[in-house]
Amino acid sequence: MRILRTIFSLILRREKGTACSALRMLFALLSSFSLSITAAFTQTTGPTETYRRQEWRTSGRIEENPDEPDRADKEQPGPGRNPQARRWLALYDPDGLFMLDAFEKAPRVIPFRNMTVTLDSHDDFDSYFRGDSPLQRIQCLNTLVHELSHAFTDRLAWSQAAERKLAVELKDQYFCYYLDSGRSVLVHETPGFPSRDIHADFPAELRTERYRIYIRPSKPDLGTQKHGVYGLLDEFNAYFQGTRAAFRCAPFFREEAGRSPAVWLDFFDGVHSTYFARTEFRLYILRYLLHARTKAPKTYRLIMENREFRTVFNTVDSLYGALIGDFSRMKEETLGALGRAGHRVEVDNRYVFIGNEGRGHFQDIYRKLEREMEKPGYRRVLEELQGR
Repeated sequence: MRILRTIFSLILRREKGTACSALRMLFALLSSFSLSITAAFTQTTGPTETYRRQEWRTSGRIEENPDEPDRADKEQPGPGRNPQARRWLALYDPDGLFMLDAFEKAPRVIPFRNMTVTLDSHDDFDSYFRGDSPLQRIQCLNTLVHELSHAFTDRLAWSQAAERKLAVELKDQYFCYYLDSGRSVLVHETPGFPSRDIHADFPAELRTERYRIYIRPSKPDLGTQKHGVYGLLDEFNAYFQGTRAAFRCAPFFREEAGRSPAVWLDFFDGVHSTYFARTEFRLYILRYLLHARTKAPKTYRLIMENREFRTVFNTVDSLYGALIGDFSRMKEETLGALGRAGHRVEVDNRYVFIGNEGRGHFQDIYRKLEREMEKPGYRRVLEELQGR
C-alpha cells in the first residue's frame, strides 16, 4: 500500500472534536468527544515497507518507495479528481472504478439524529502511480485498488448508515465492505479484542512478515488492533480487491509479451506478491475466532451472530479462492505455451523461471499456511462461519 492521509473530525452537539493524522499507518486518534473512524491501512510504507521490499527482493527486484509528496494544497475533493486512476481502472478493473466513483461522490458531512460526522480526507489516488512507462504504472494497480478498498469501506459506511436511518451512537463503528458488481455489505462492529492477543499460542513457523505488520508487534493504532477481527476482515478484502485488479491486467501483459516473453514475470509478480495474503488473513481470522471461543465466549457469540460479518467473510473467501484458481490455471497455460514455443521455463516450489530470469512465487508459504488450516479446530470454526 502507499500513503492515504486522512483526517476525520466529528461535530457532536456543535462541539468540534479533535483529529490526528499519521503519515504512515494512519488512523484517527480521537478525544473523549470524538468518533472512532477507521482510516486507510498501509501496505508498503513505514514498517510495511519491510515486507514489500522482501517480496520484491525474493523475486529478484527491489522497489524504491520515495516519500509521498506533500499535496496539501491540492485538497480538492469530488468526482473526476483522479483522471489517471480512472483511466486505468476503466481499462482493466470495473470494480475498482465503481469504488472510486462511489467514494468520490459520497457525502463528507453526514447528519445523524444526535450528531454529525464530517469526513475530510486526502483522496489523491493518482499519487499511487509510480514510474514513467505504462509497464511501471500498471503494476501499481494492485496497491491503488487495495487502498481504494479501505477508503470505500470507511467512507461509505457512514453514508449508508445514514441512508438506512440507523440510530448511530458515539460508540458505534460501521464498515461497508465492497465485494463485486456494485455489491457491498454494511457491517456493525461488535466488541472484541486486539489481534495481537492471538500471538501467545500462534505457531512461530507461520509468522510471516504480514504477521509482524498486522498481528504482532504491529502498531496499536492499526485497524487490526483497534477493530480486531473486523480490521482483519477489512485487510482480507483489500488484499483480494488488489489481487483481482492485478490479475485483470493480463491483456496488457499478453500484448507486451509479443515483444518480450519475460514480461510475463512482471505480471506474475503483481499477483504473487499478494495472492497468498488469502491464506494469511484467512488463518488470522480463524485463529482470532478460535481464541475468542475459549478465552472470550461472549465475544465469539456476538461475532458468530453477526450475519453481515459472516456474509462478507464467506463471500470474500469464496471469491479470493476462485481468483487464485483462475490465476493458477492461466499461469500454467501461459508457461506451457512459452515452453512449446521454445523458451526455457522452469517452476519449483519457490521460483518461476522464464529464460534466464527467475522470480519467487511463494508456493511454499501458501501451502504451509493451508496445511495449518486443515486442523480440526480451524475446520470446526469455518463450518460454523459457513452455517454448516
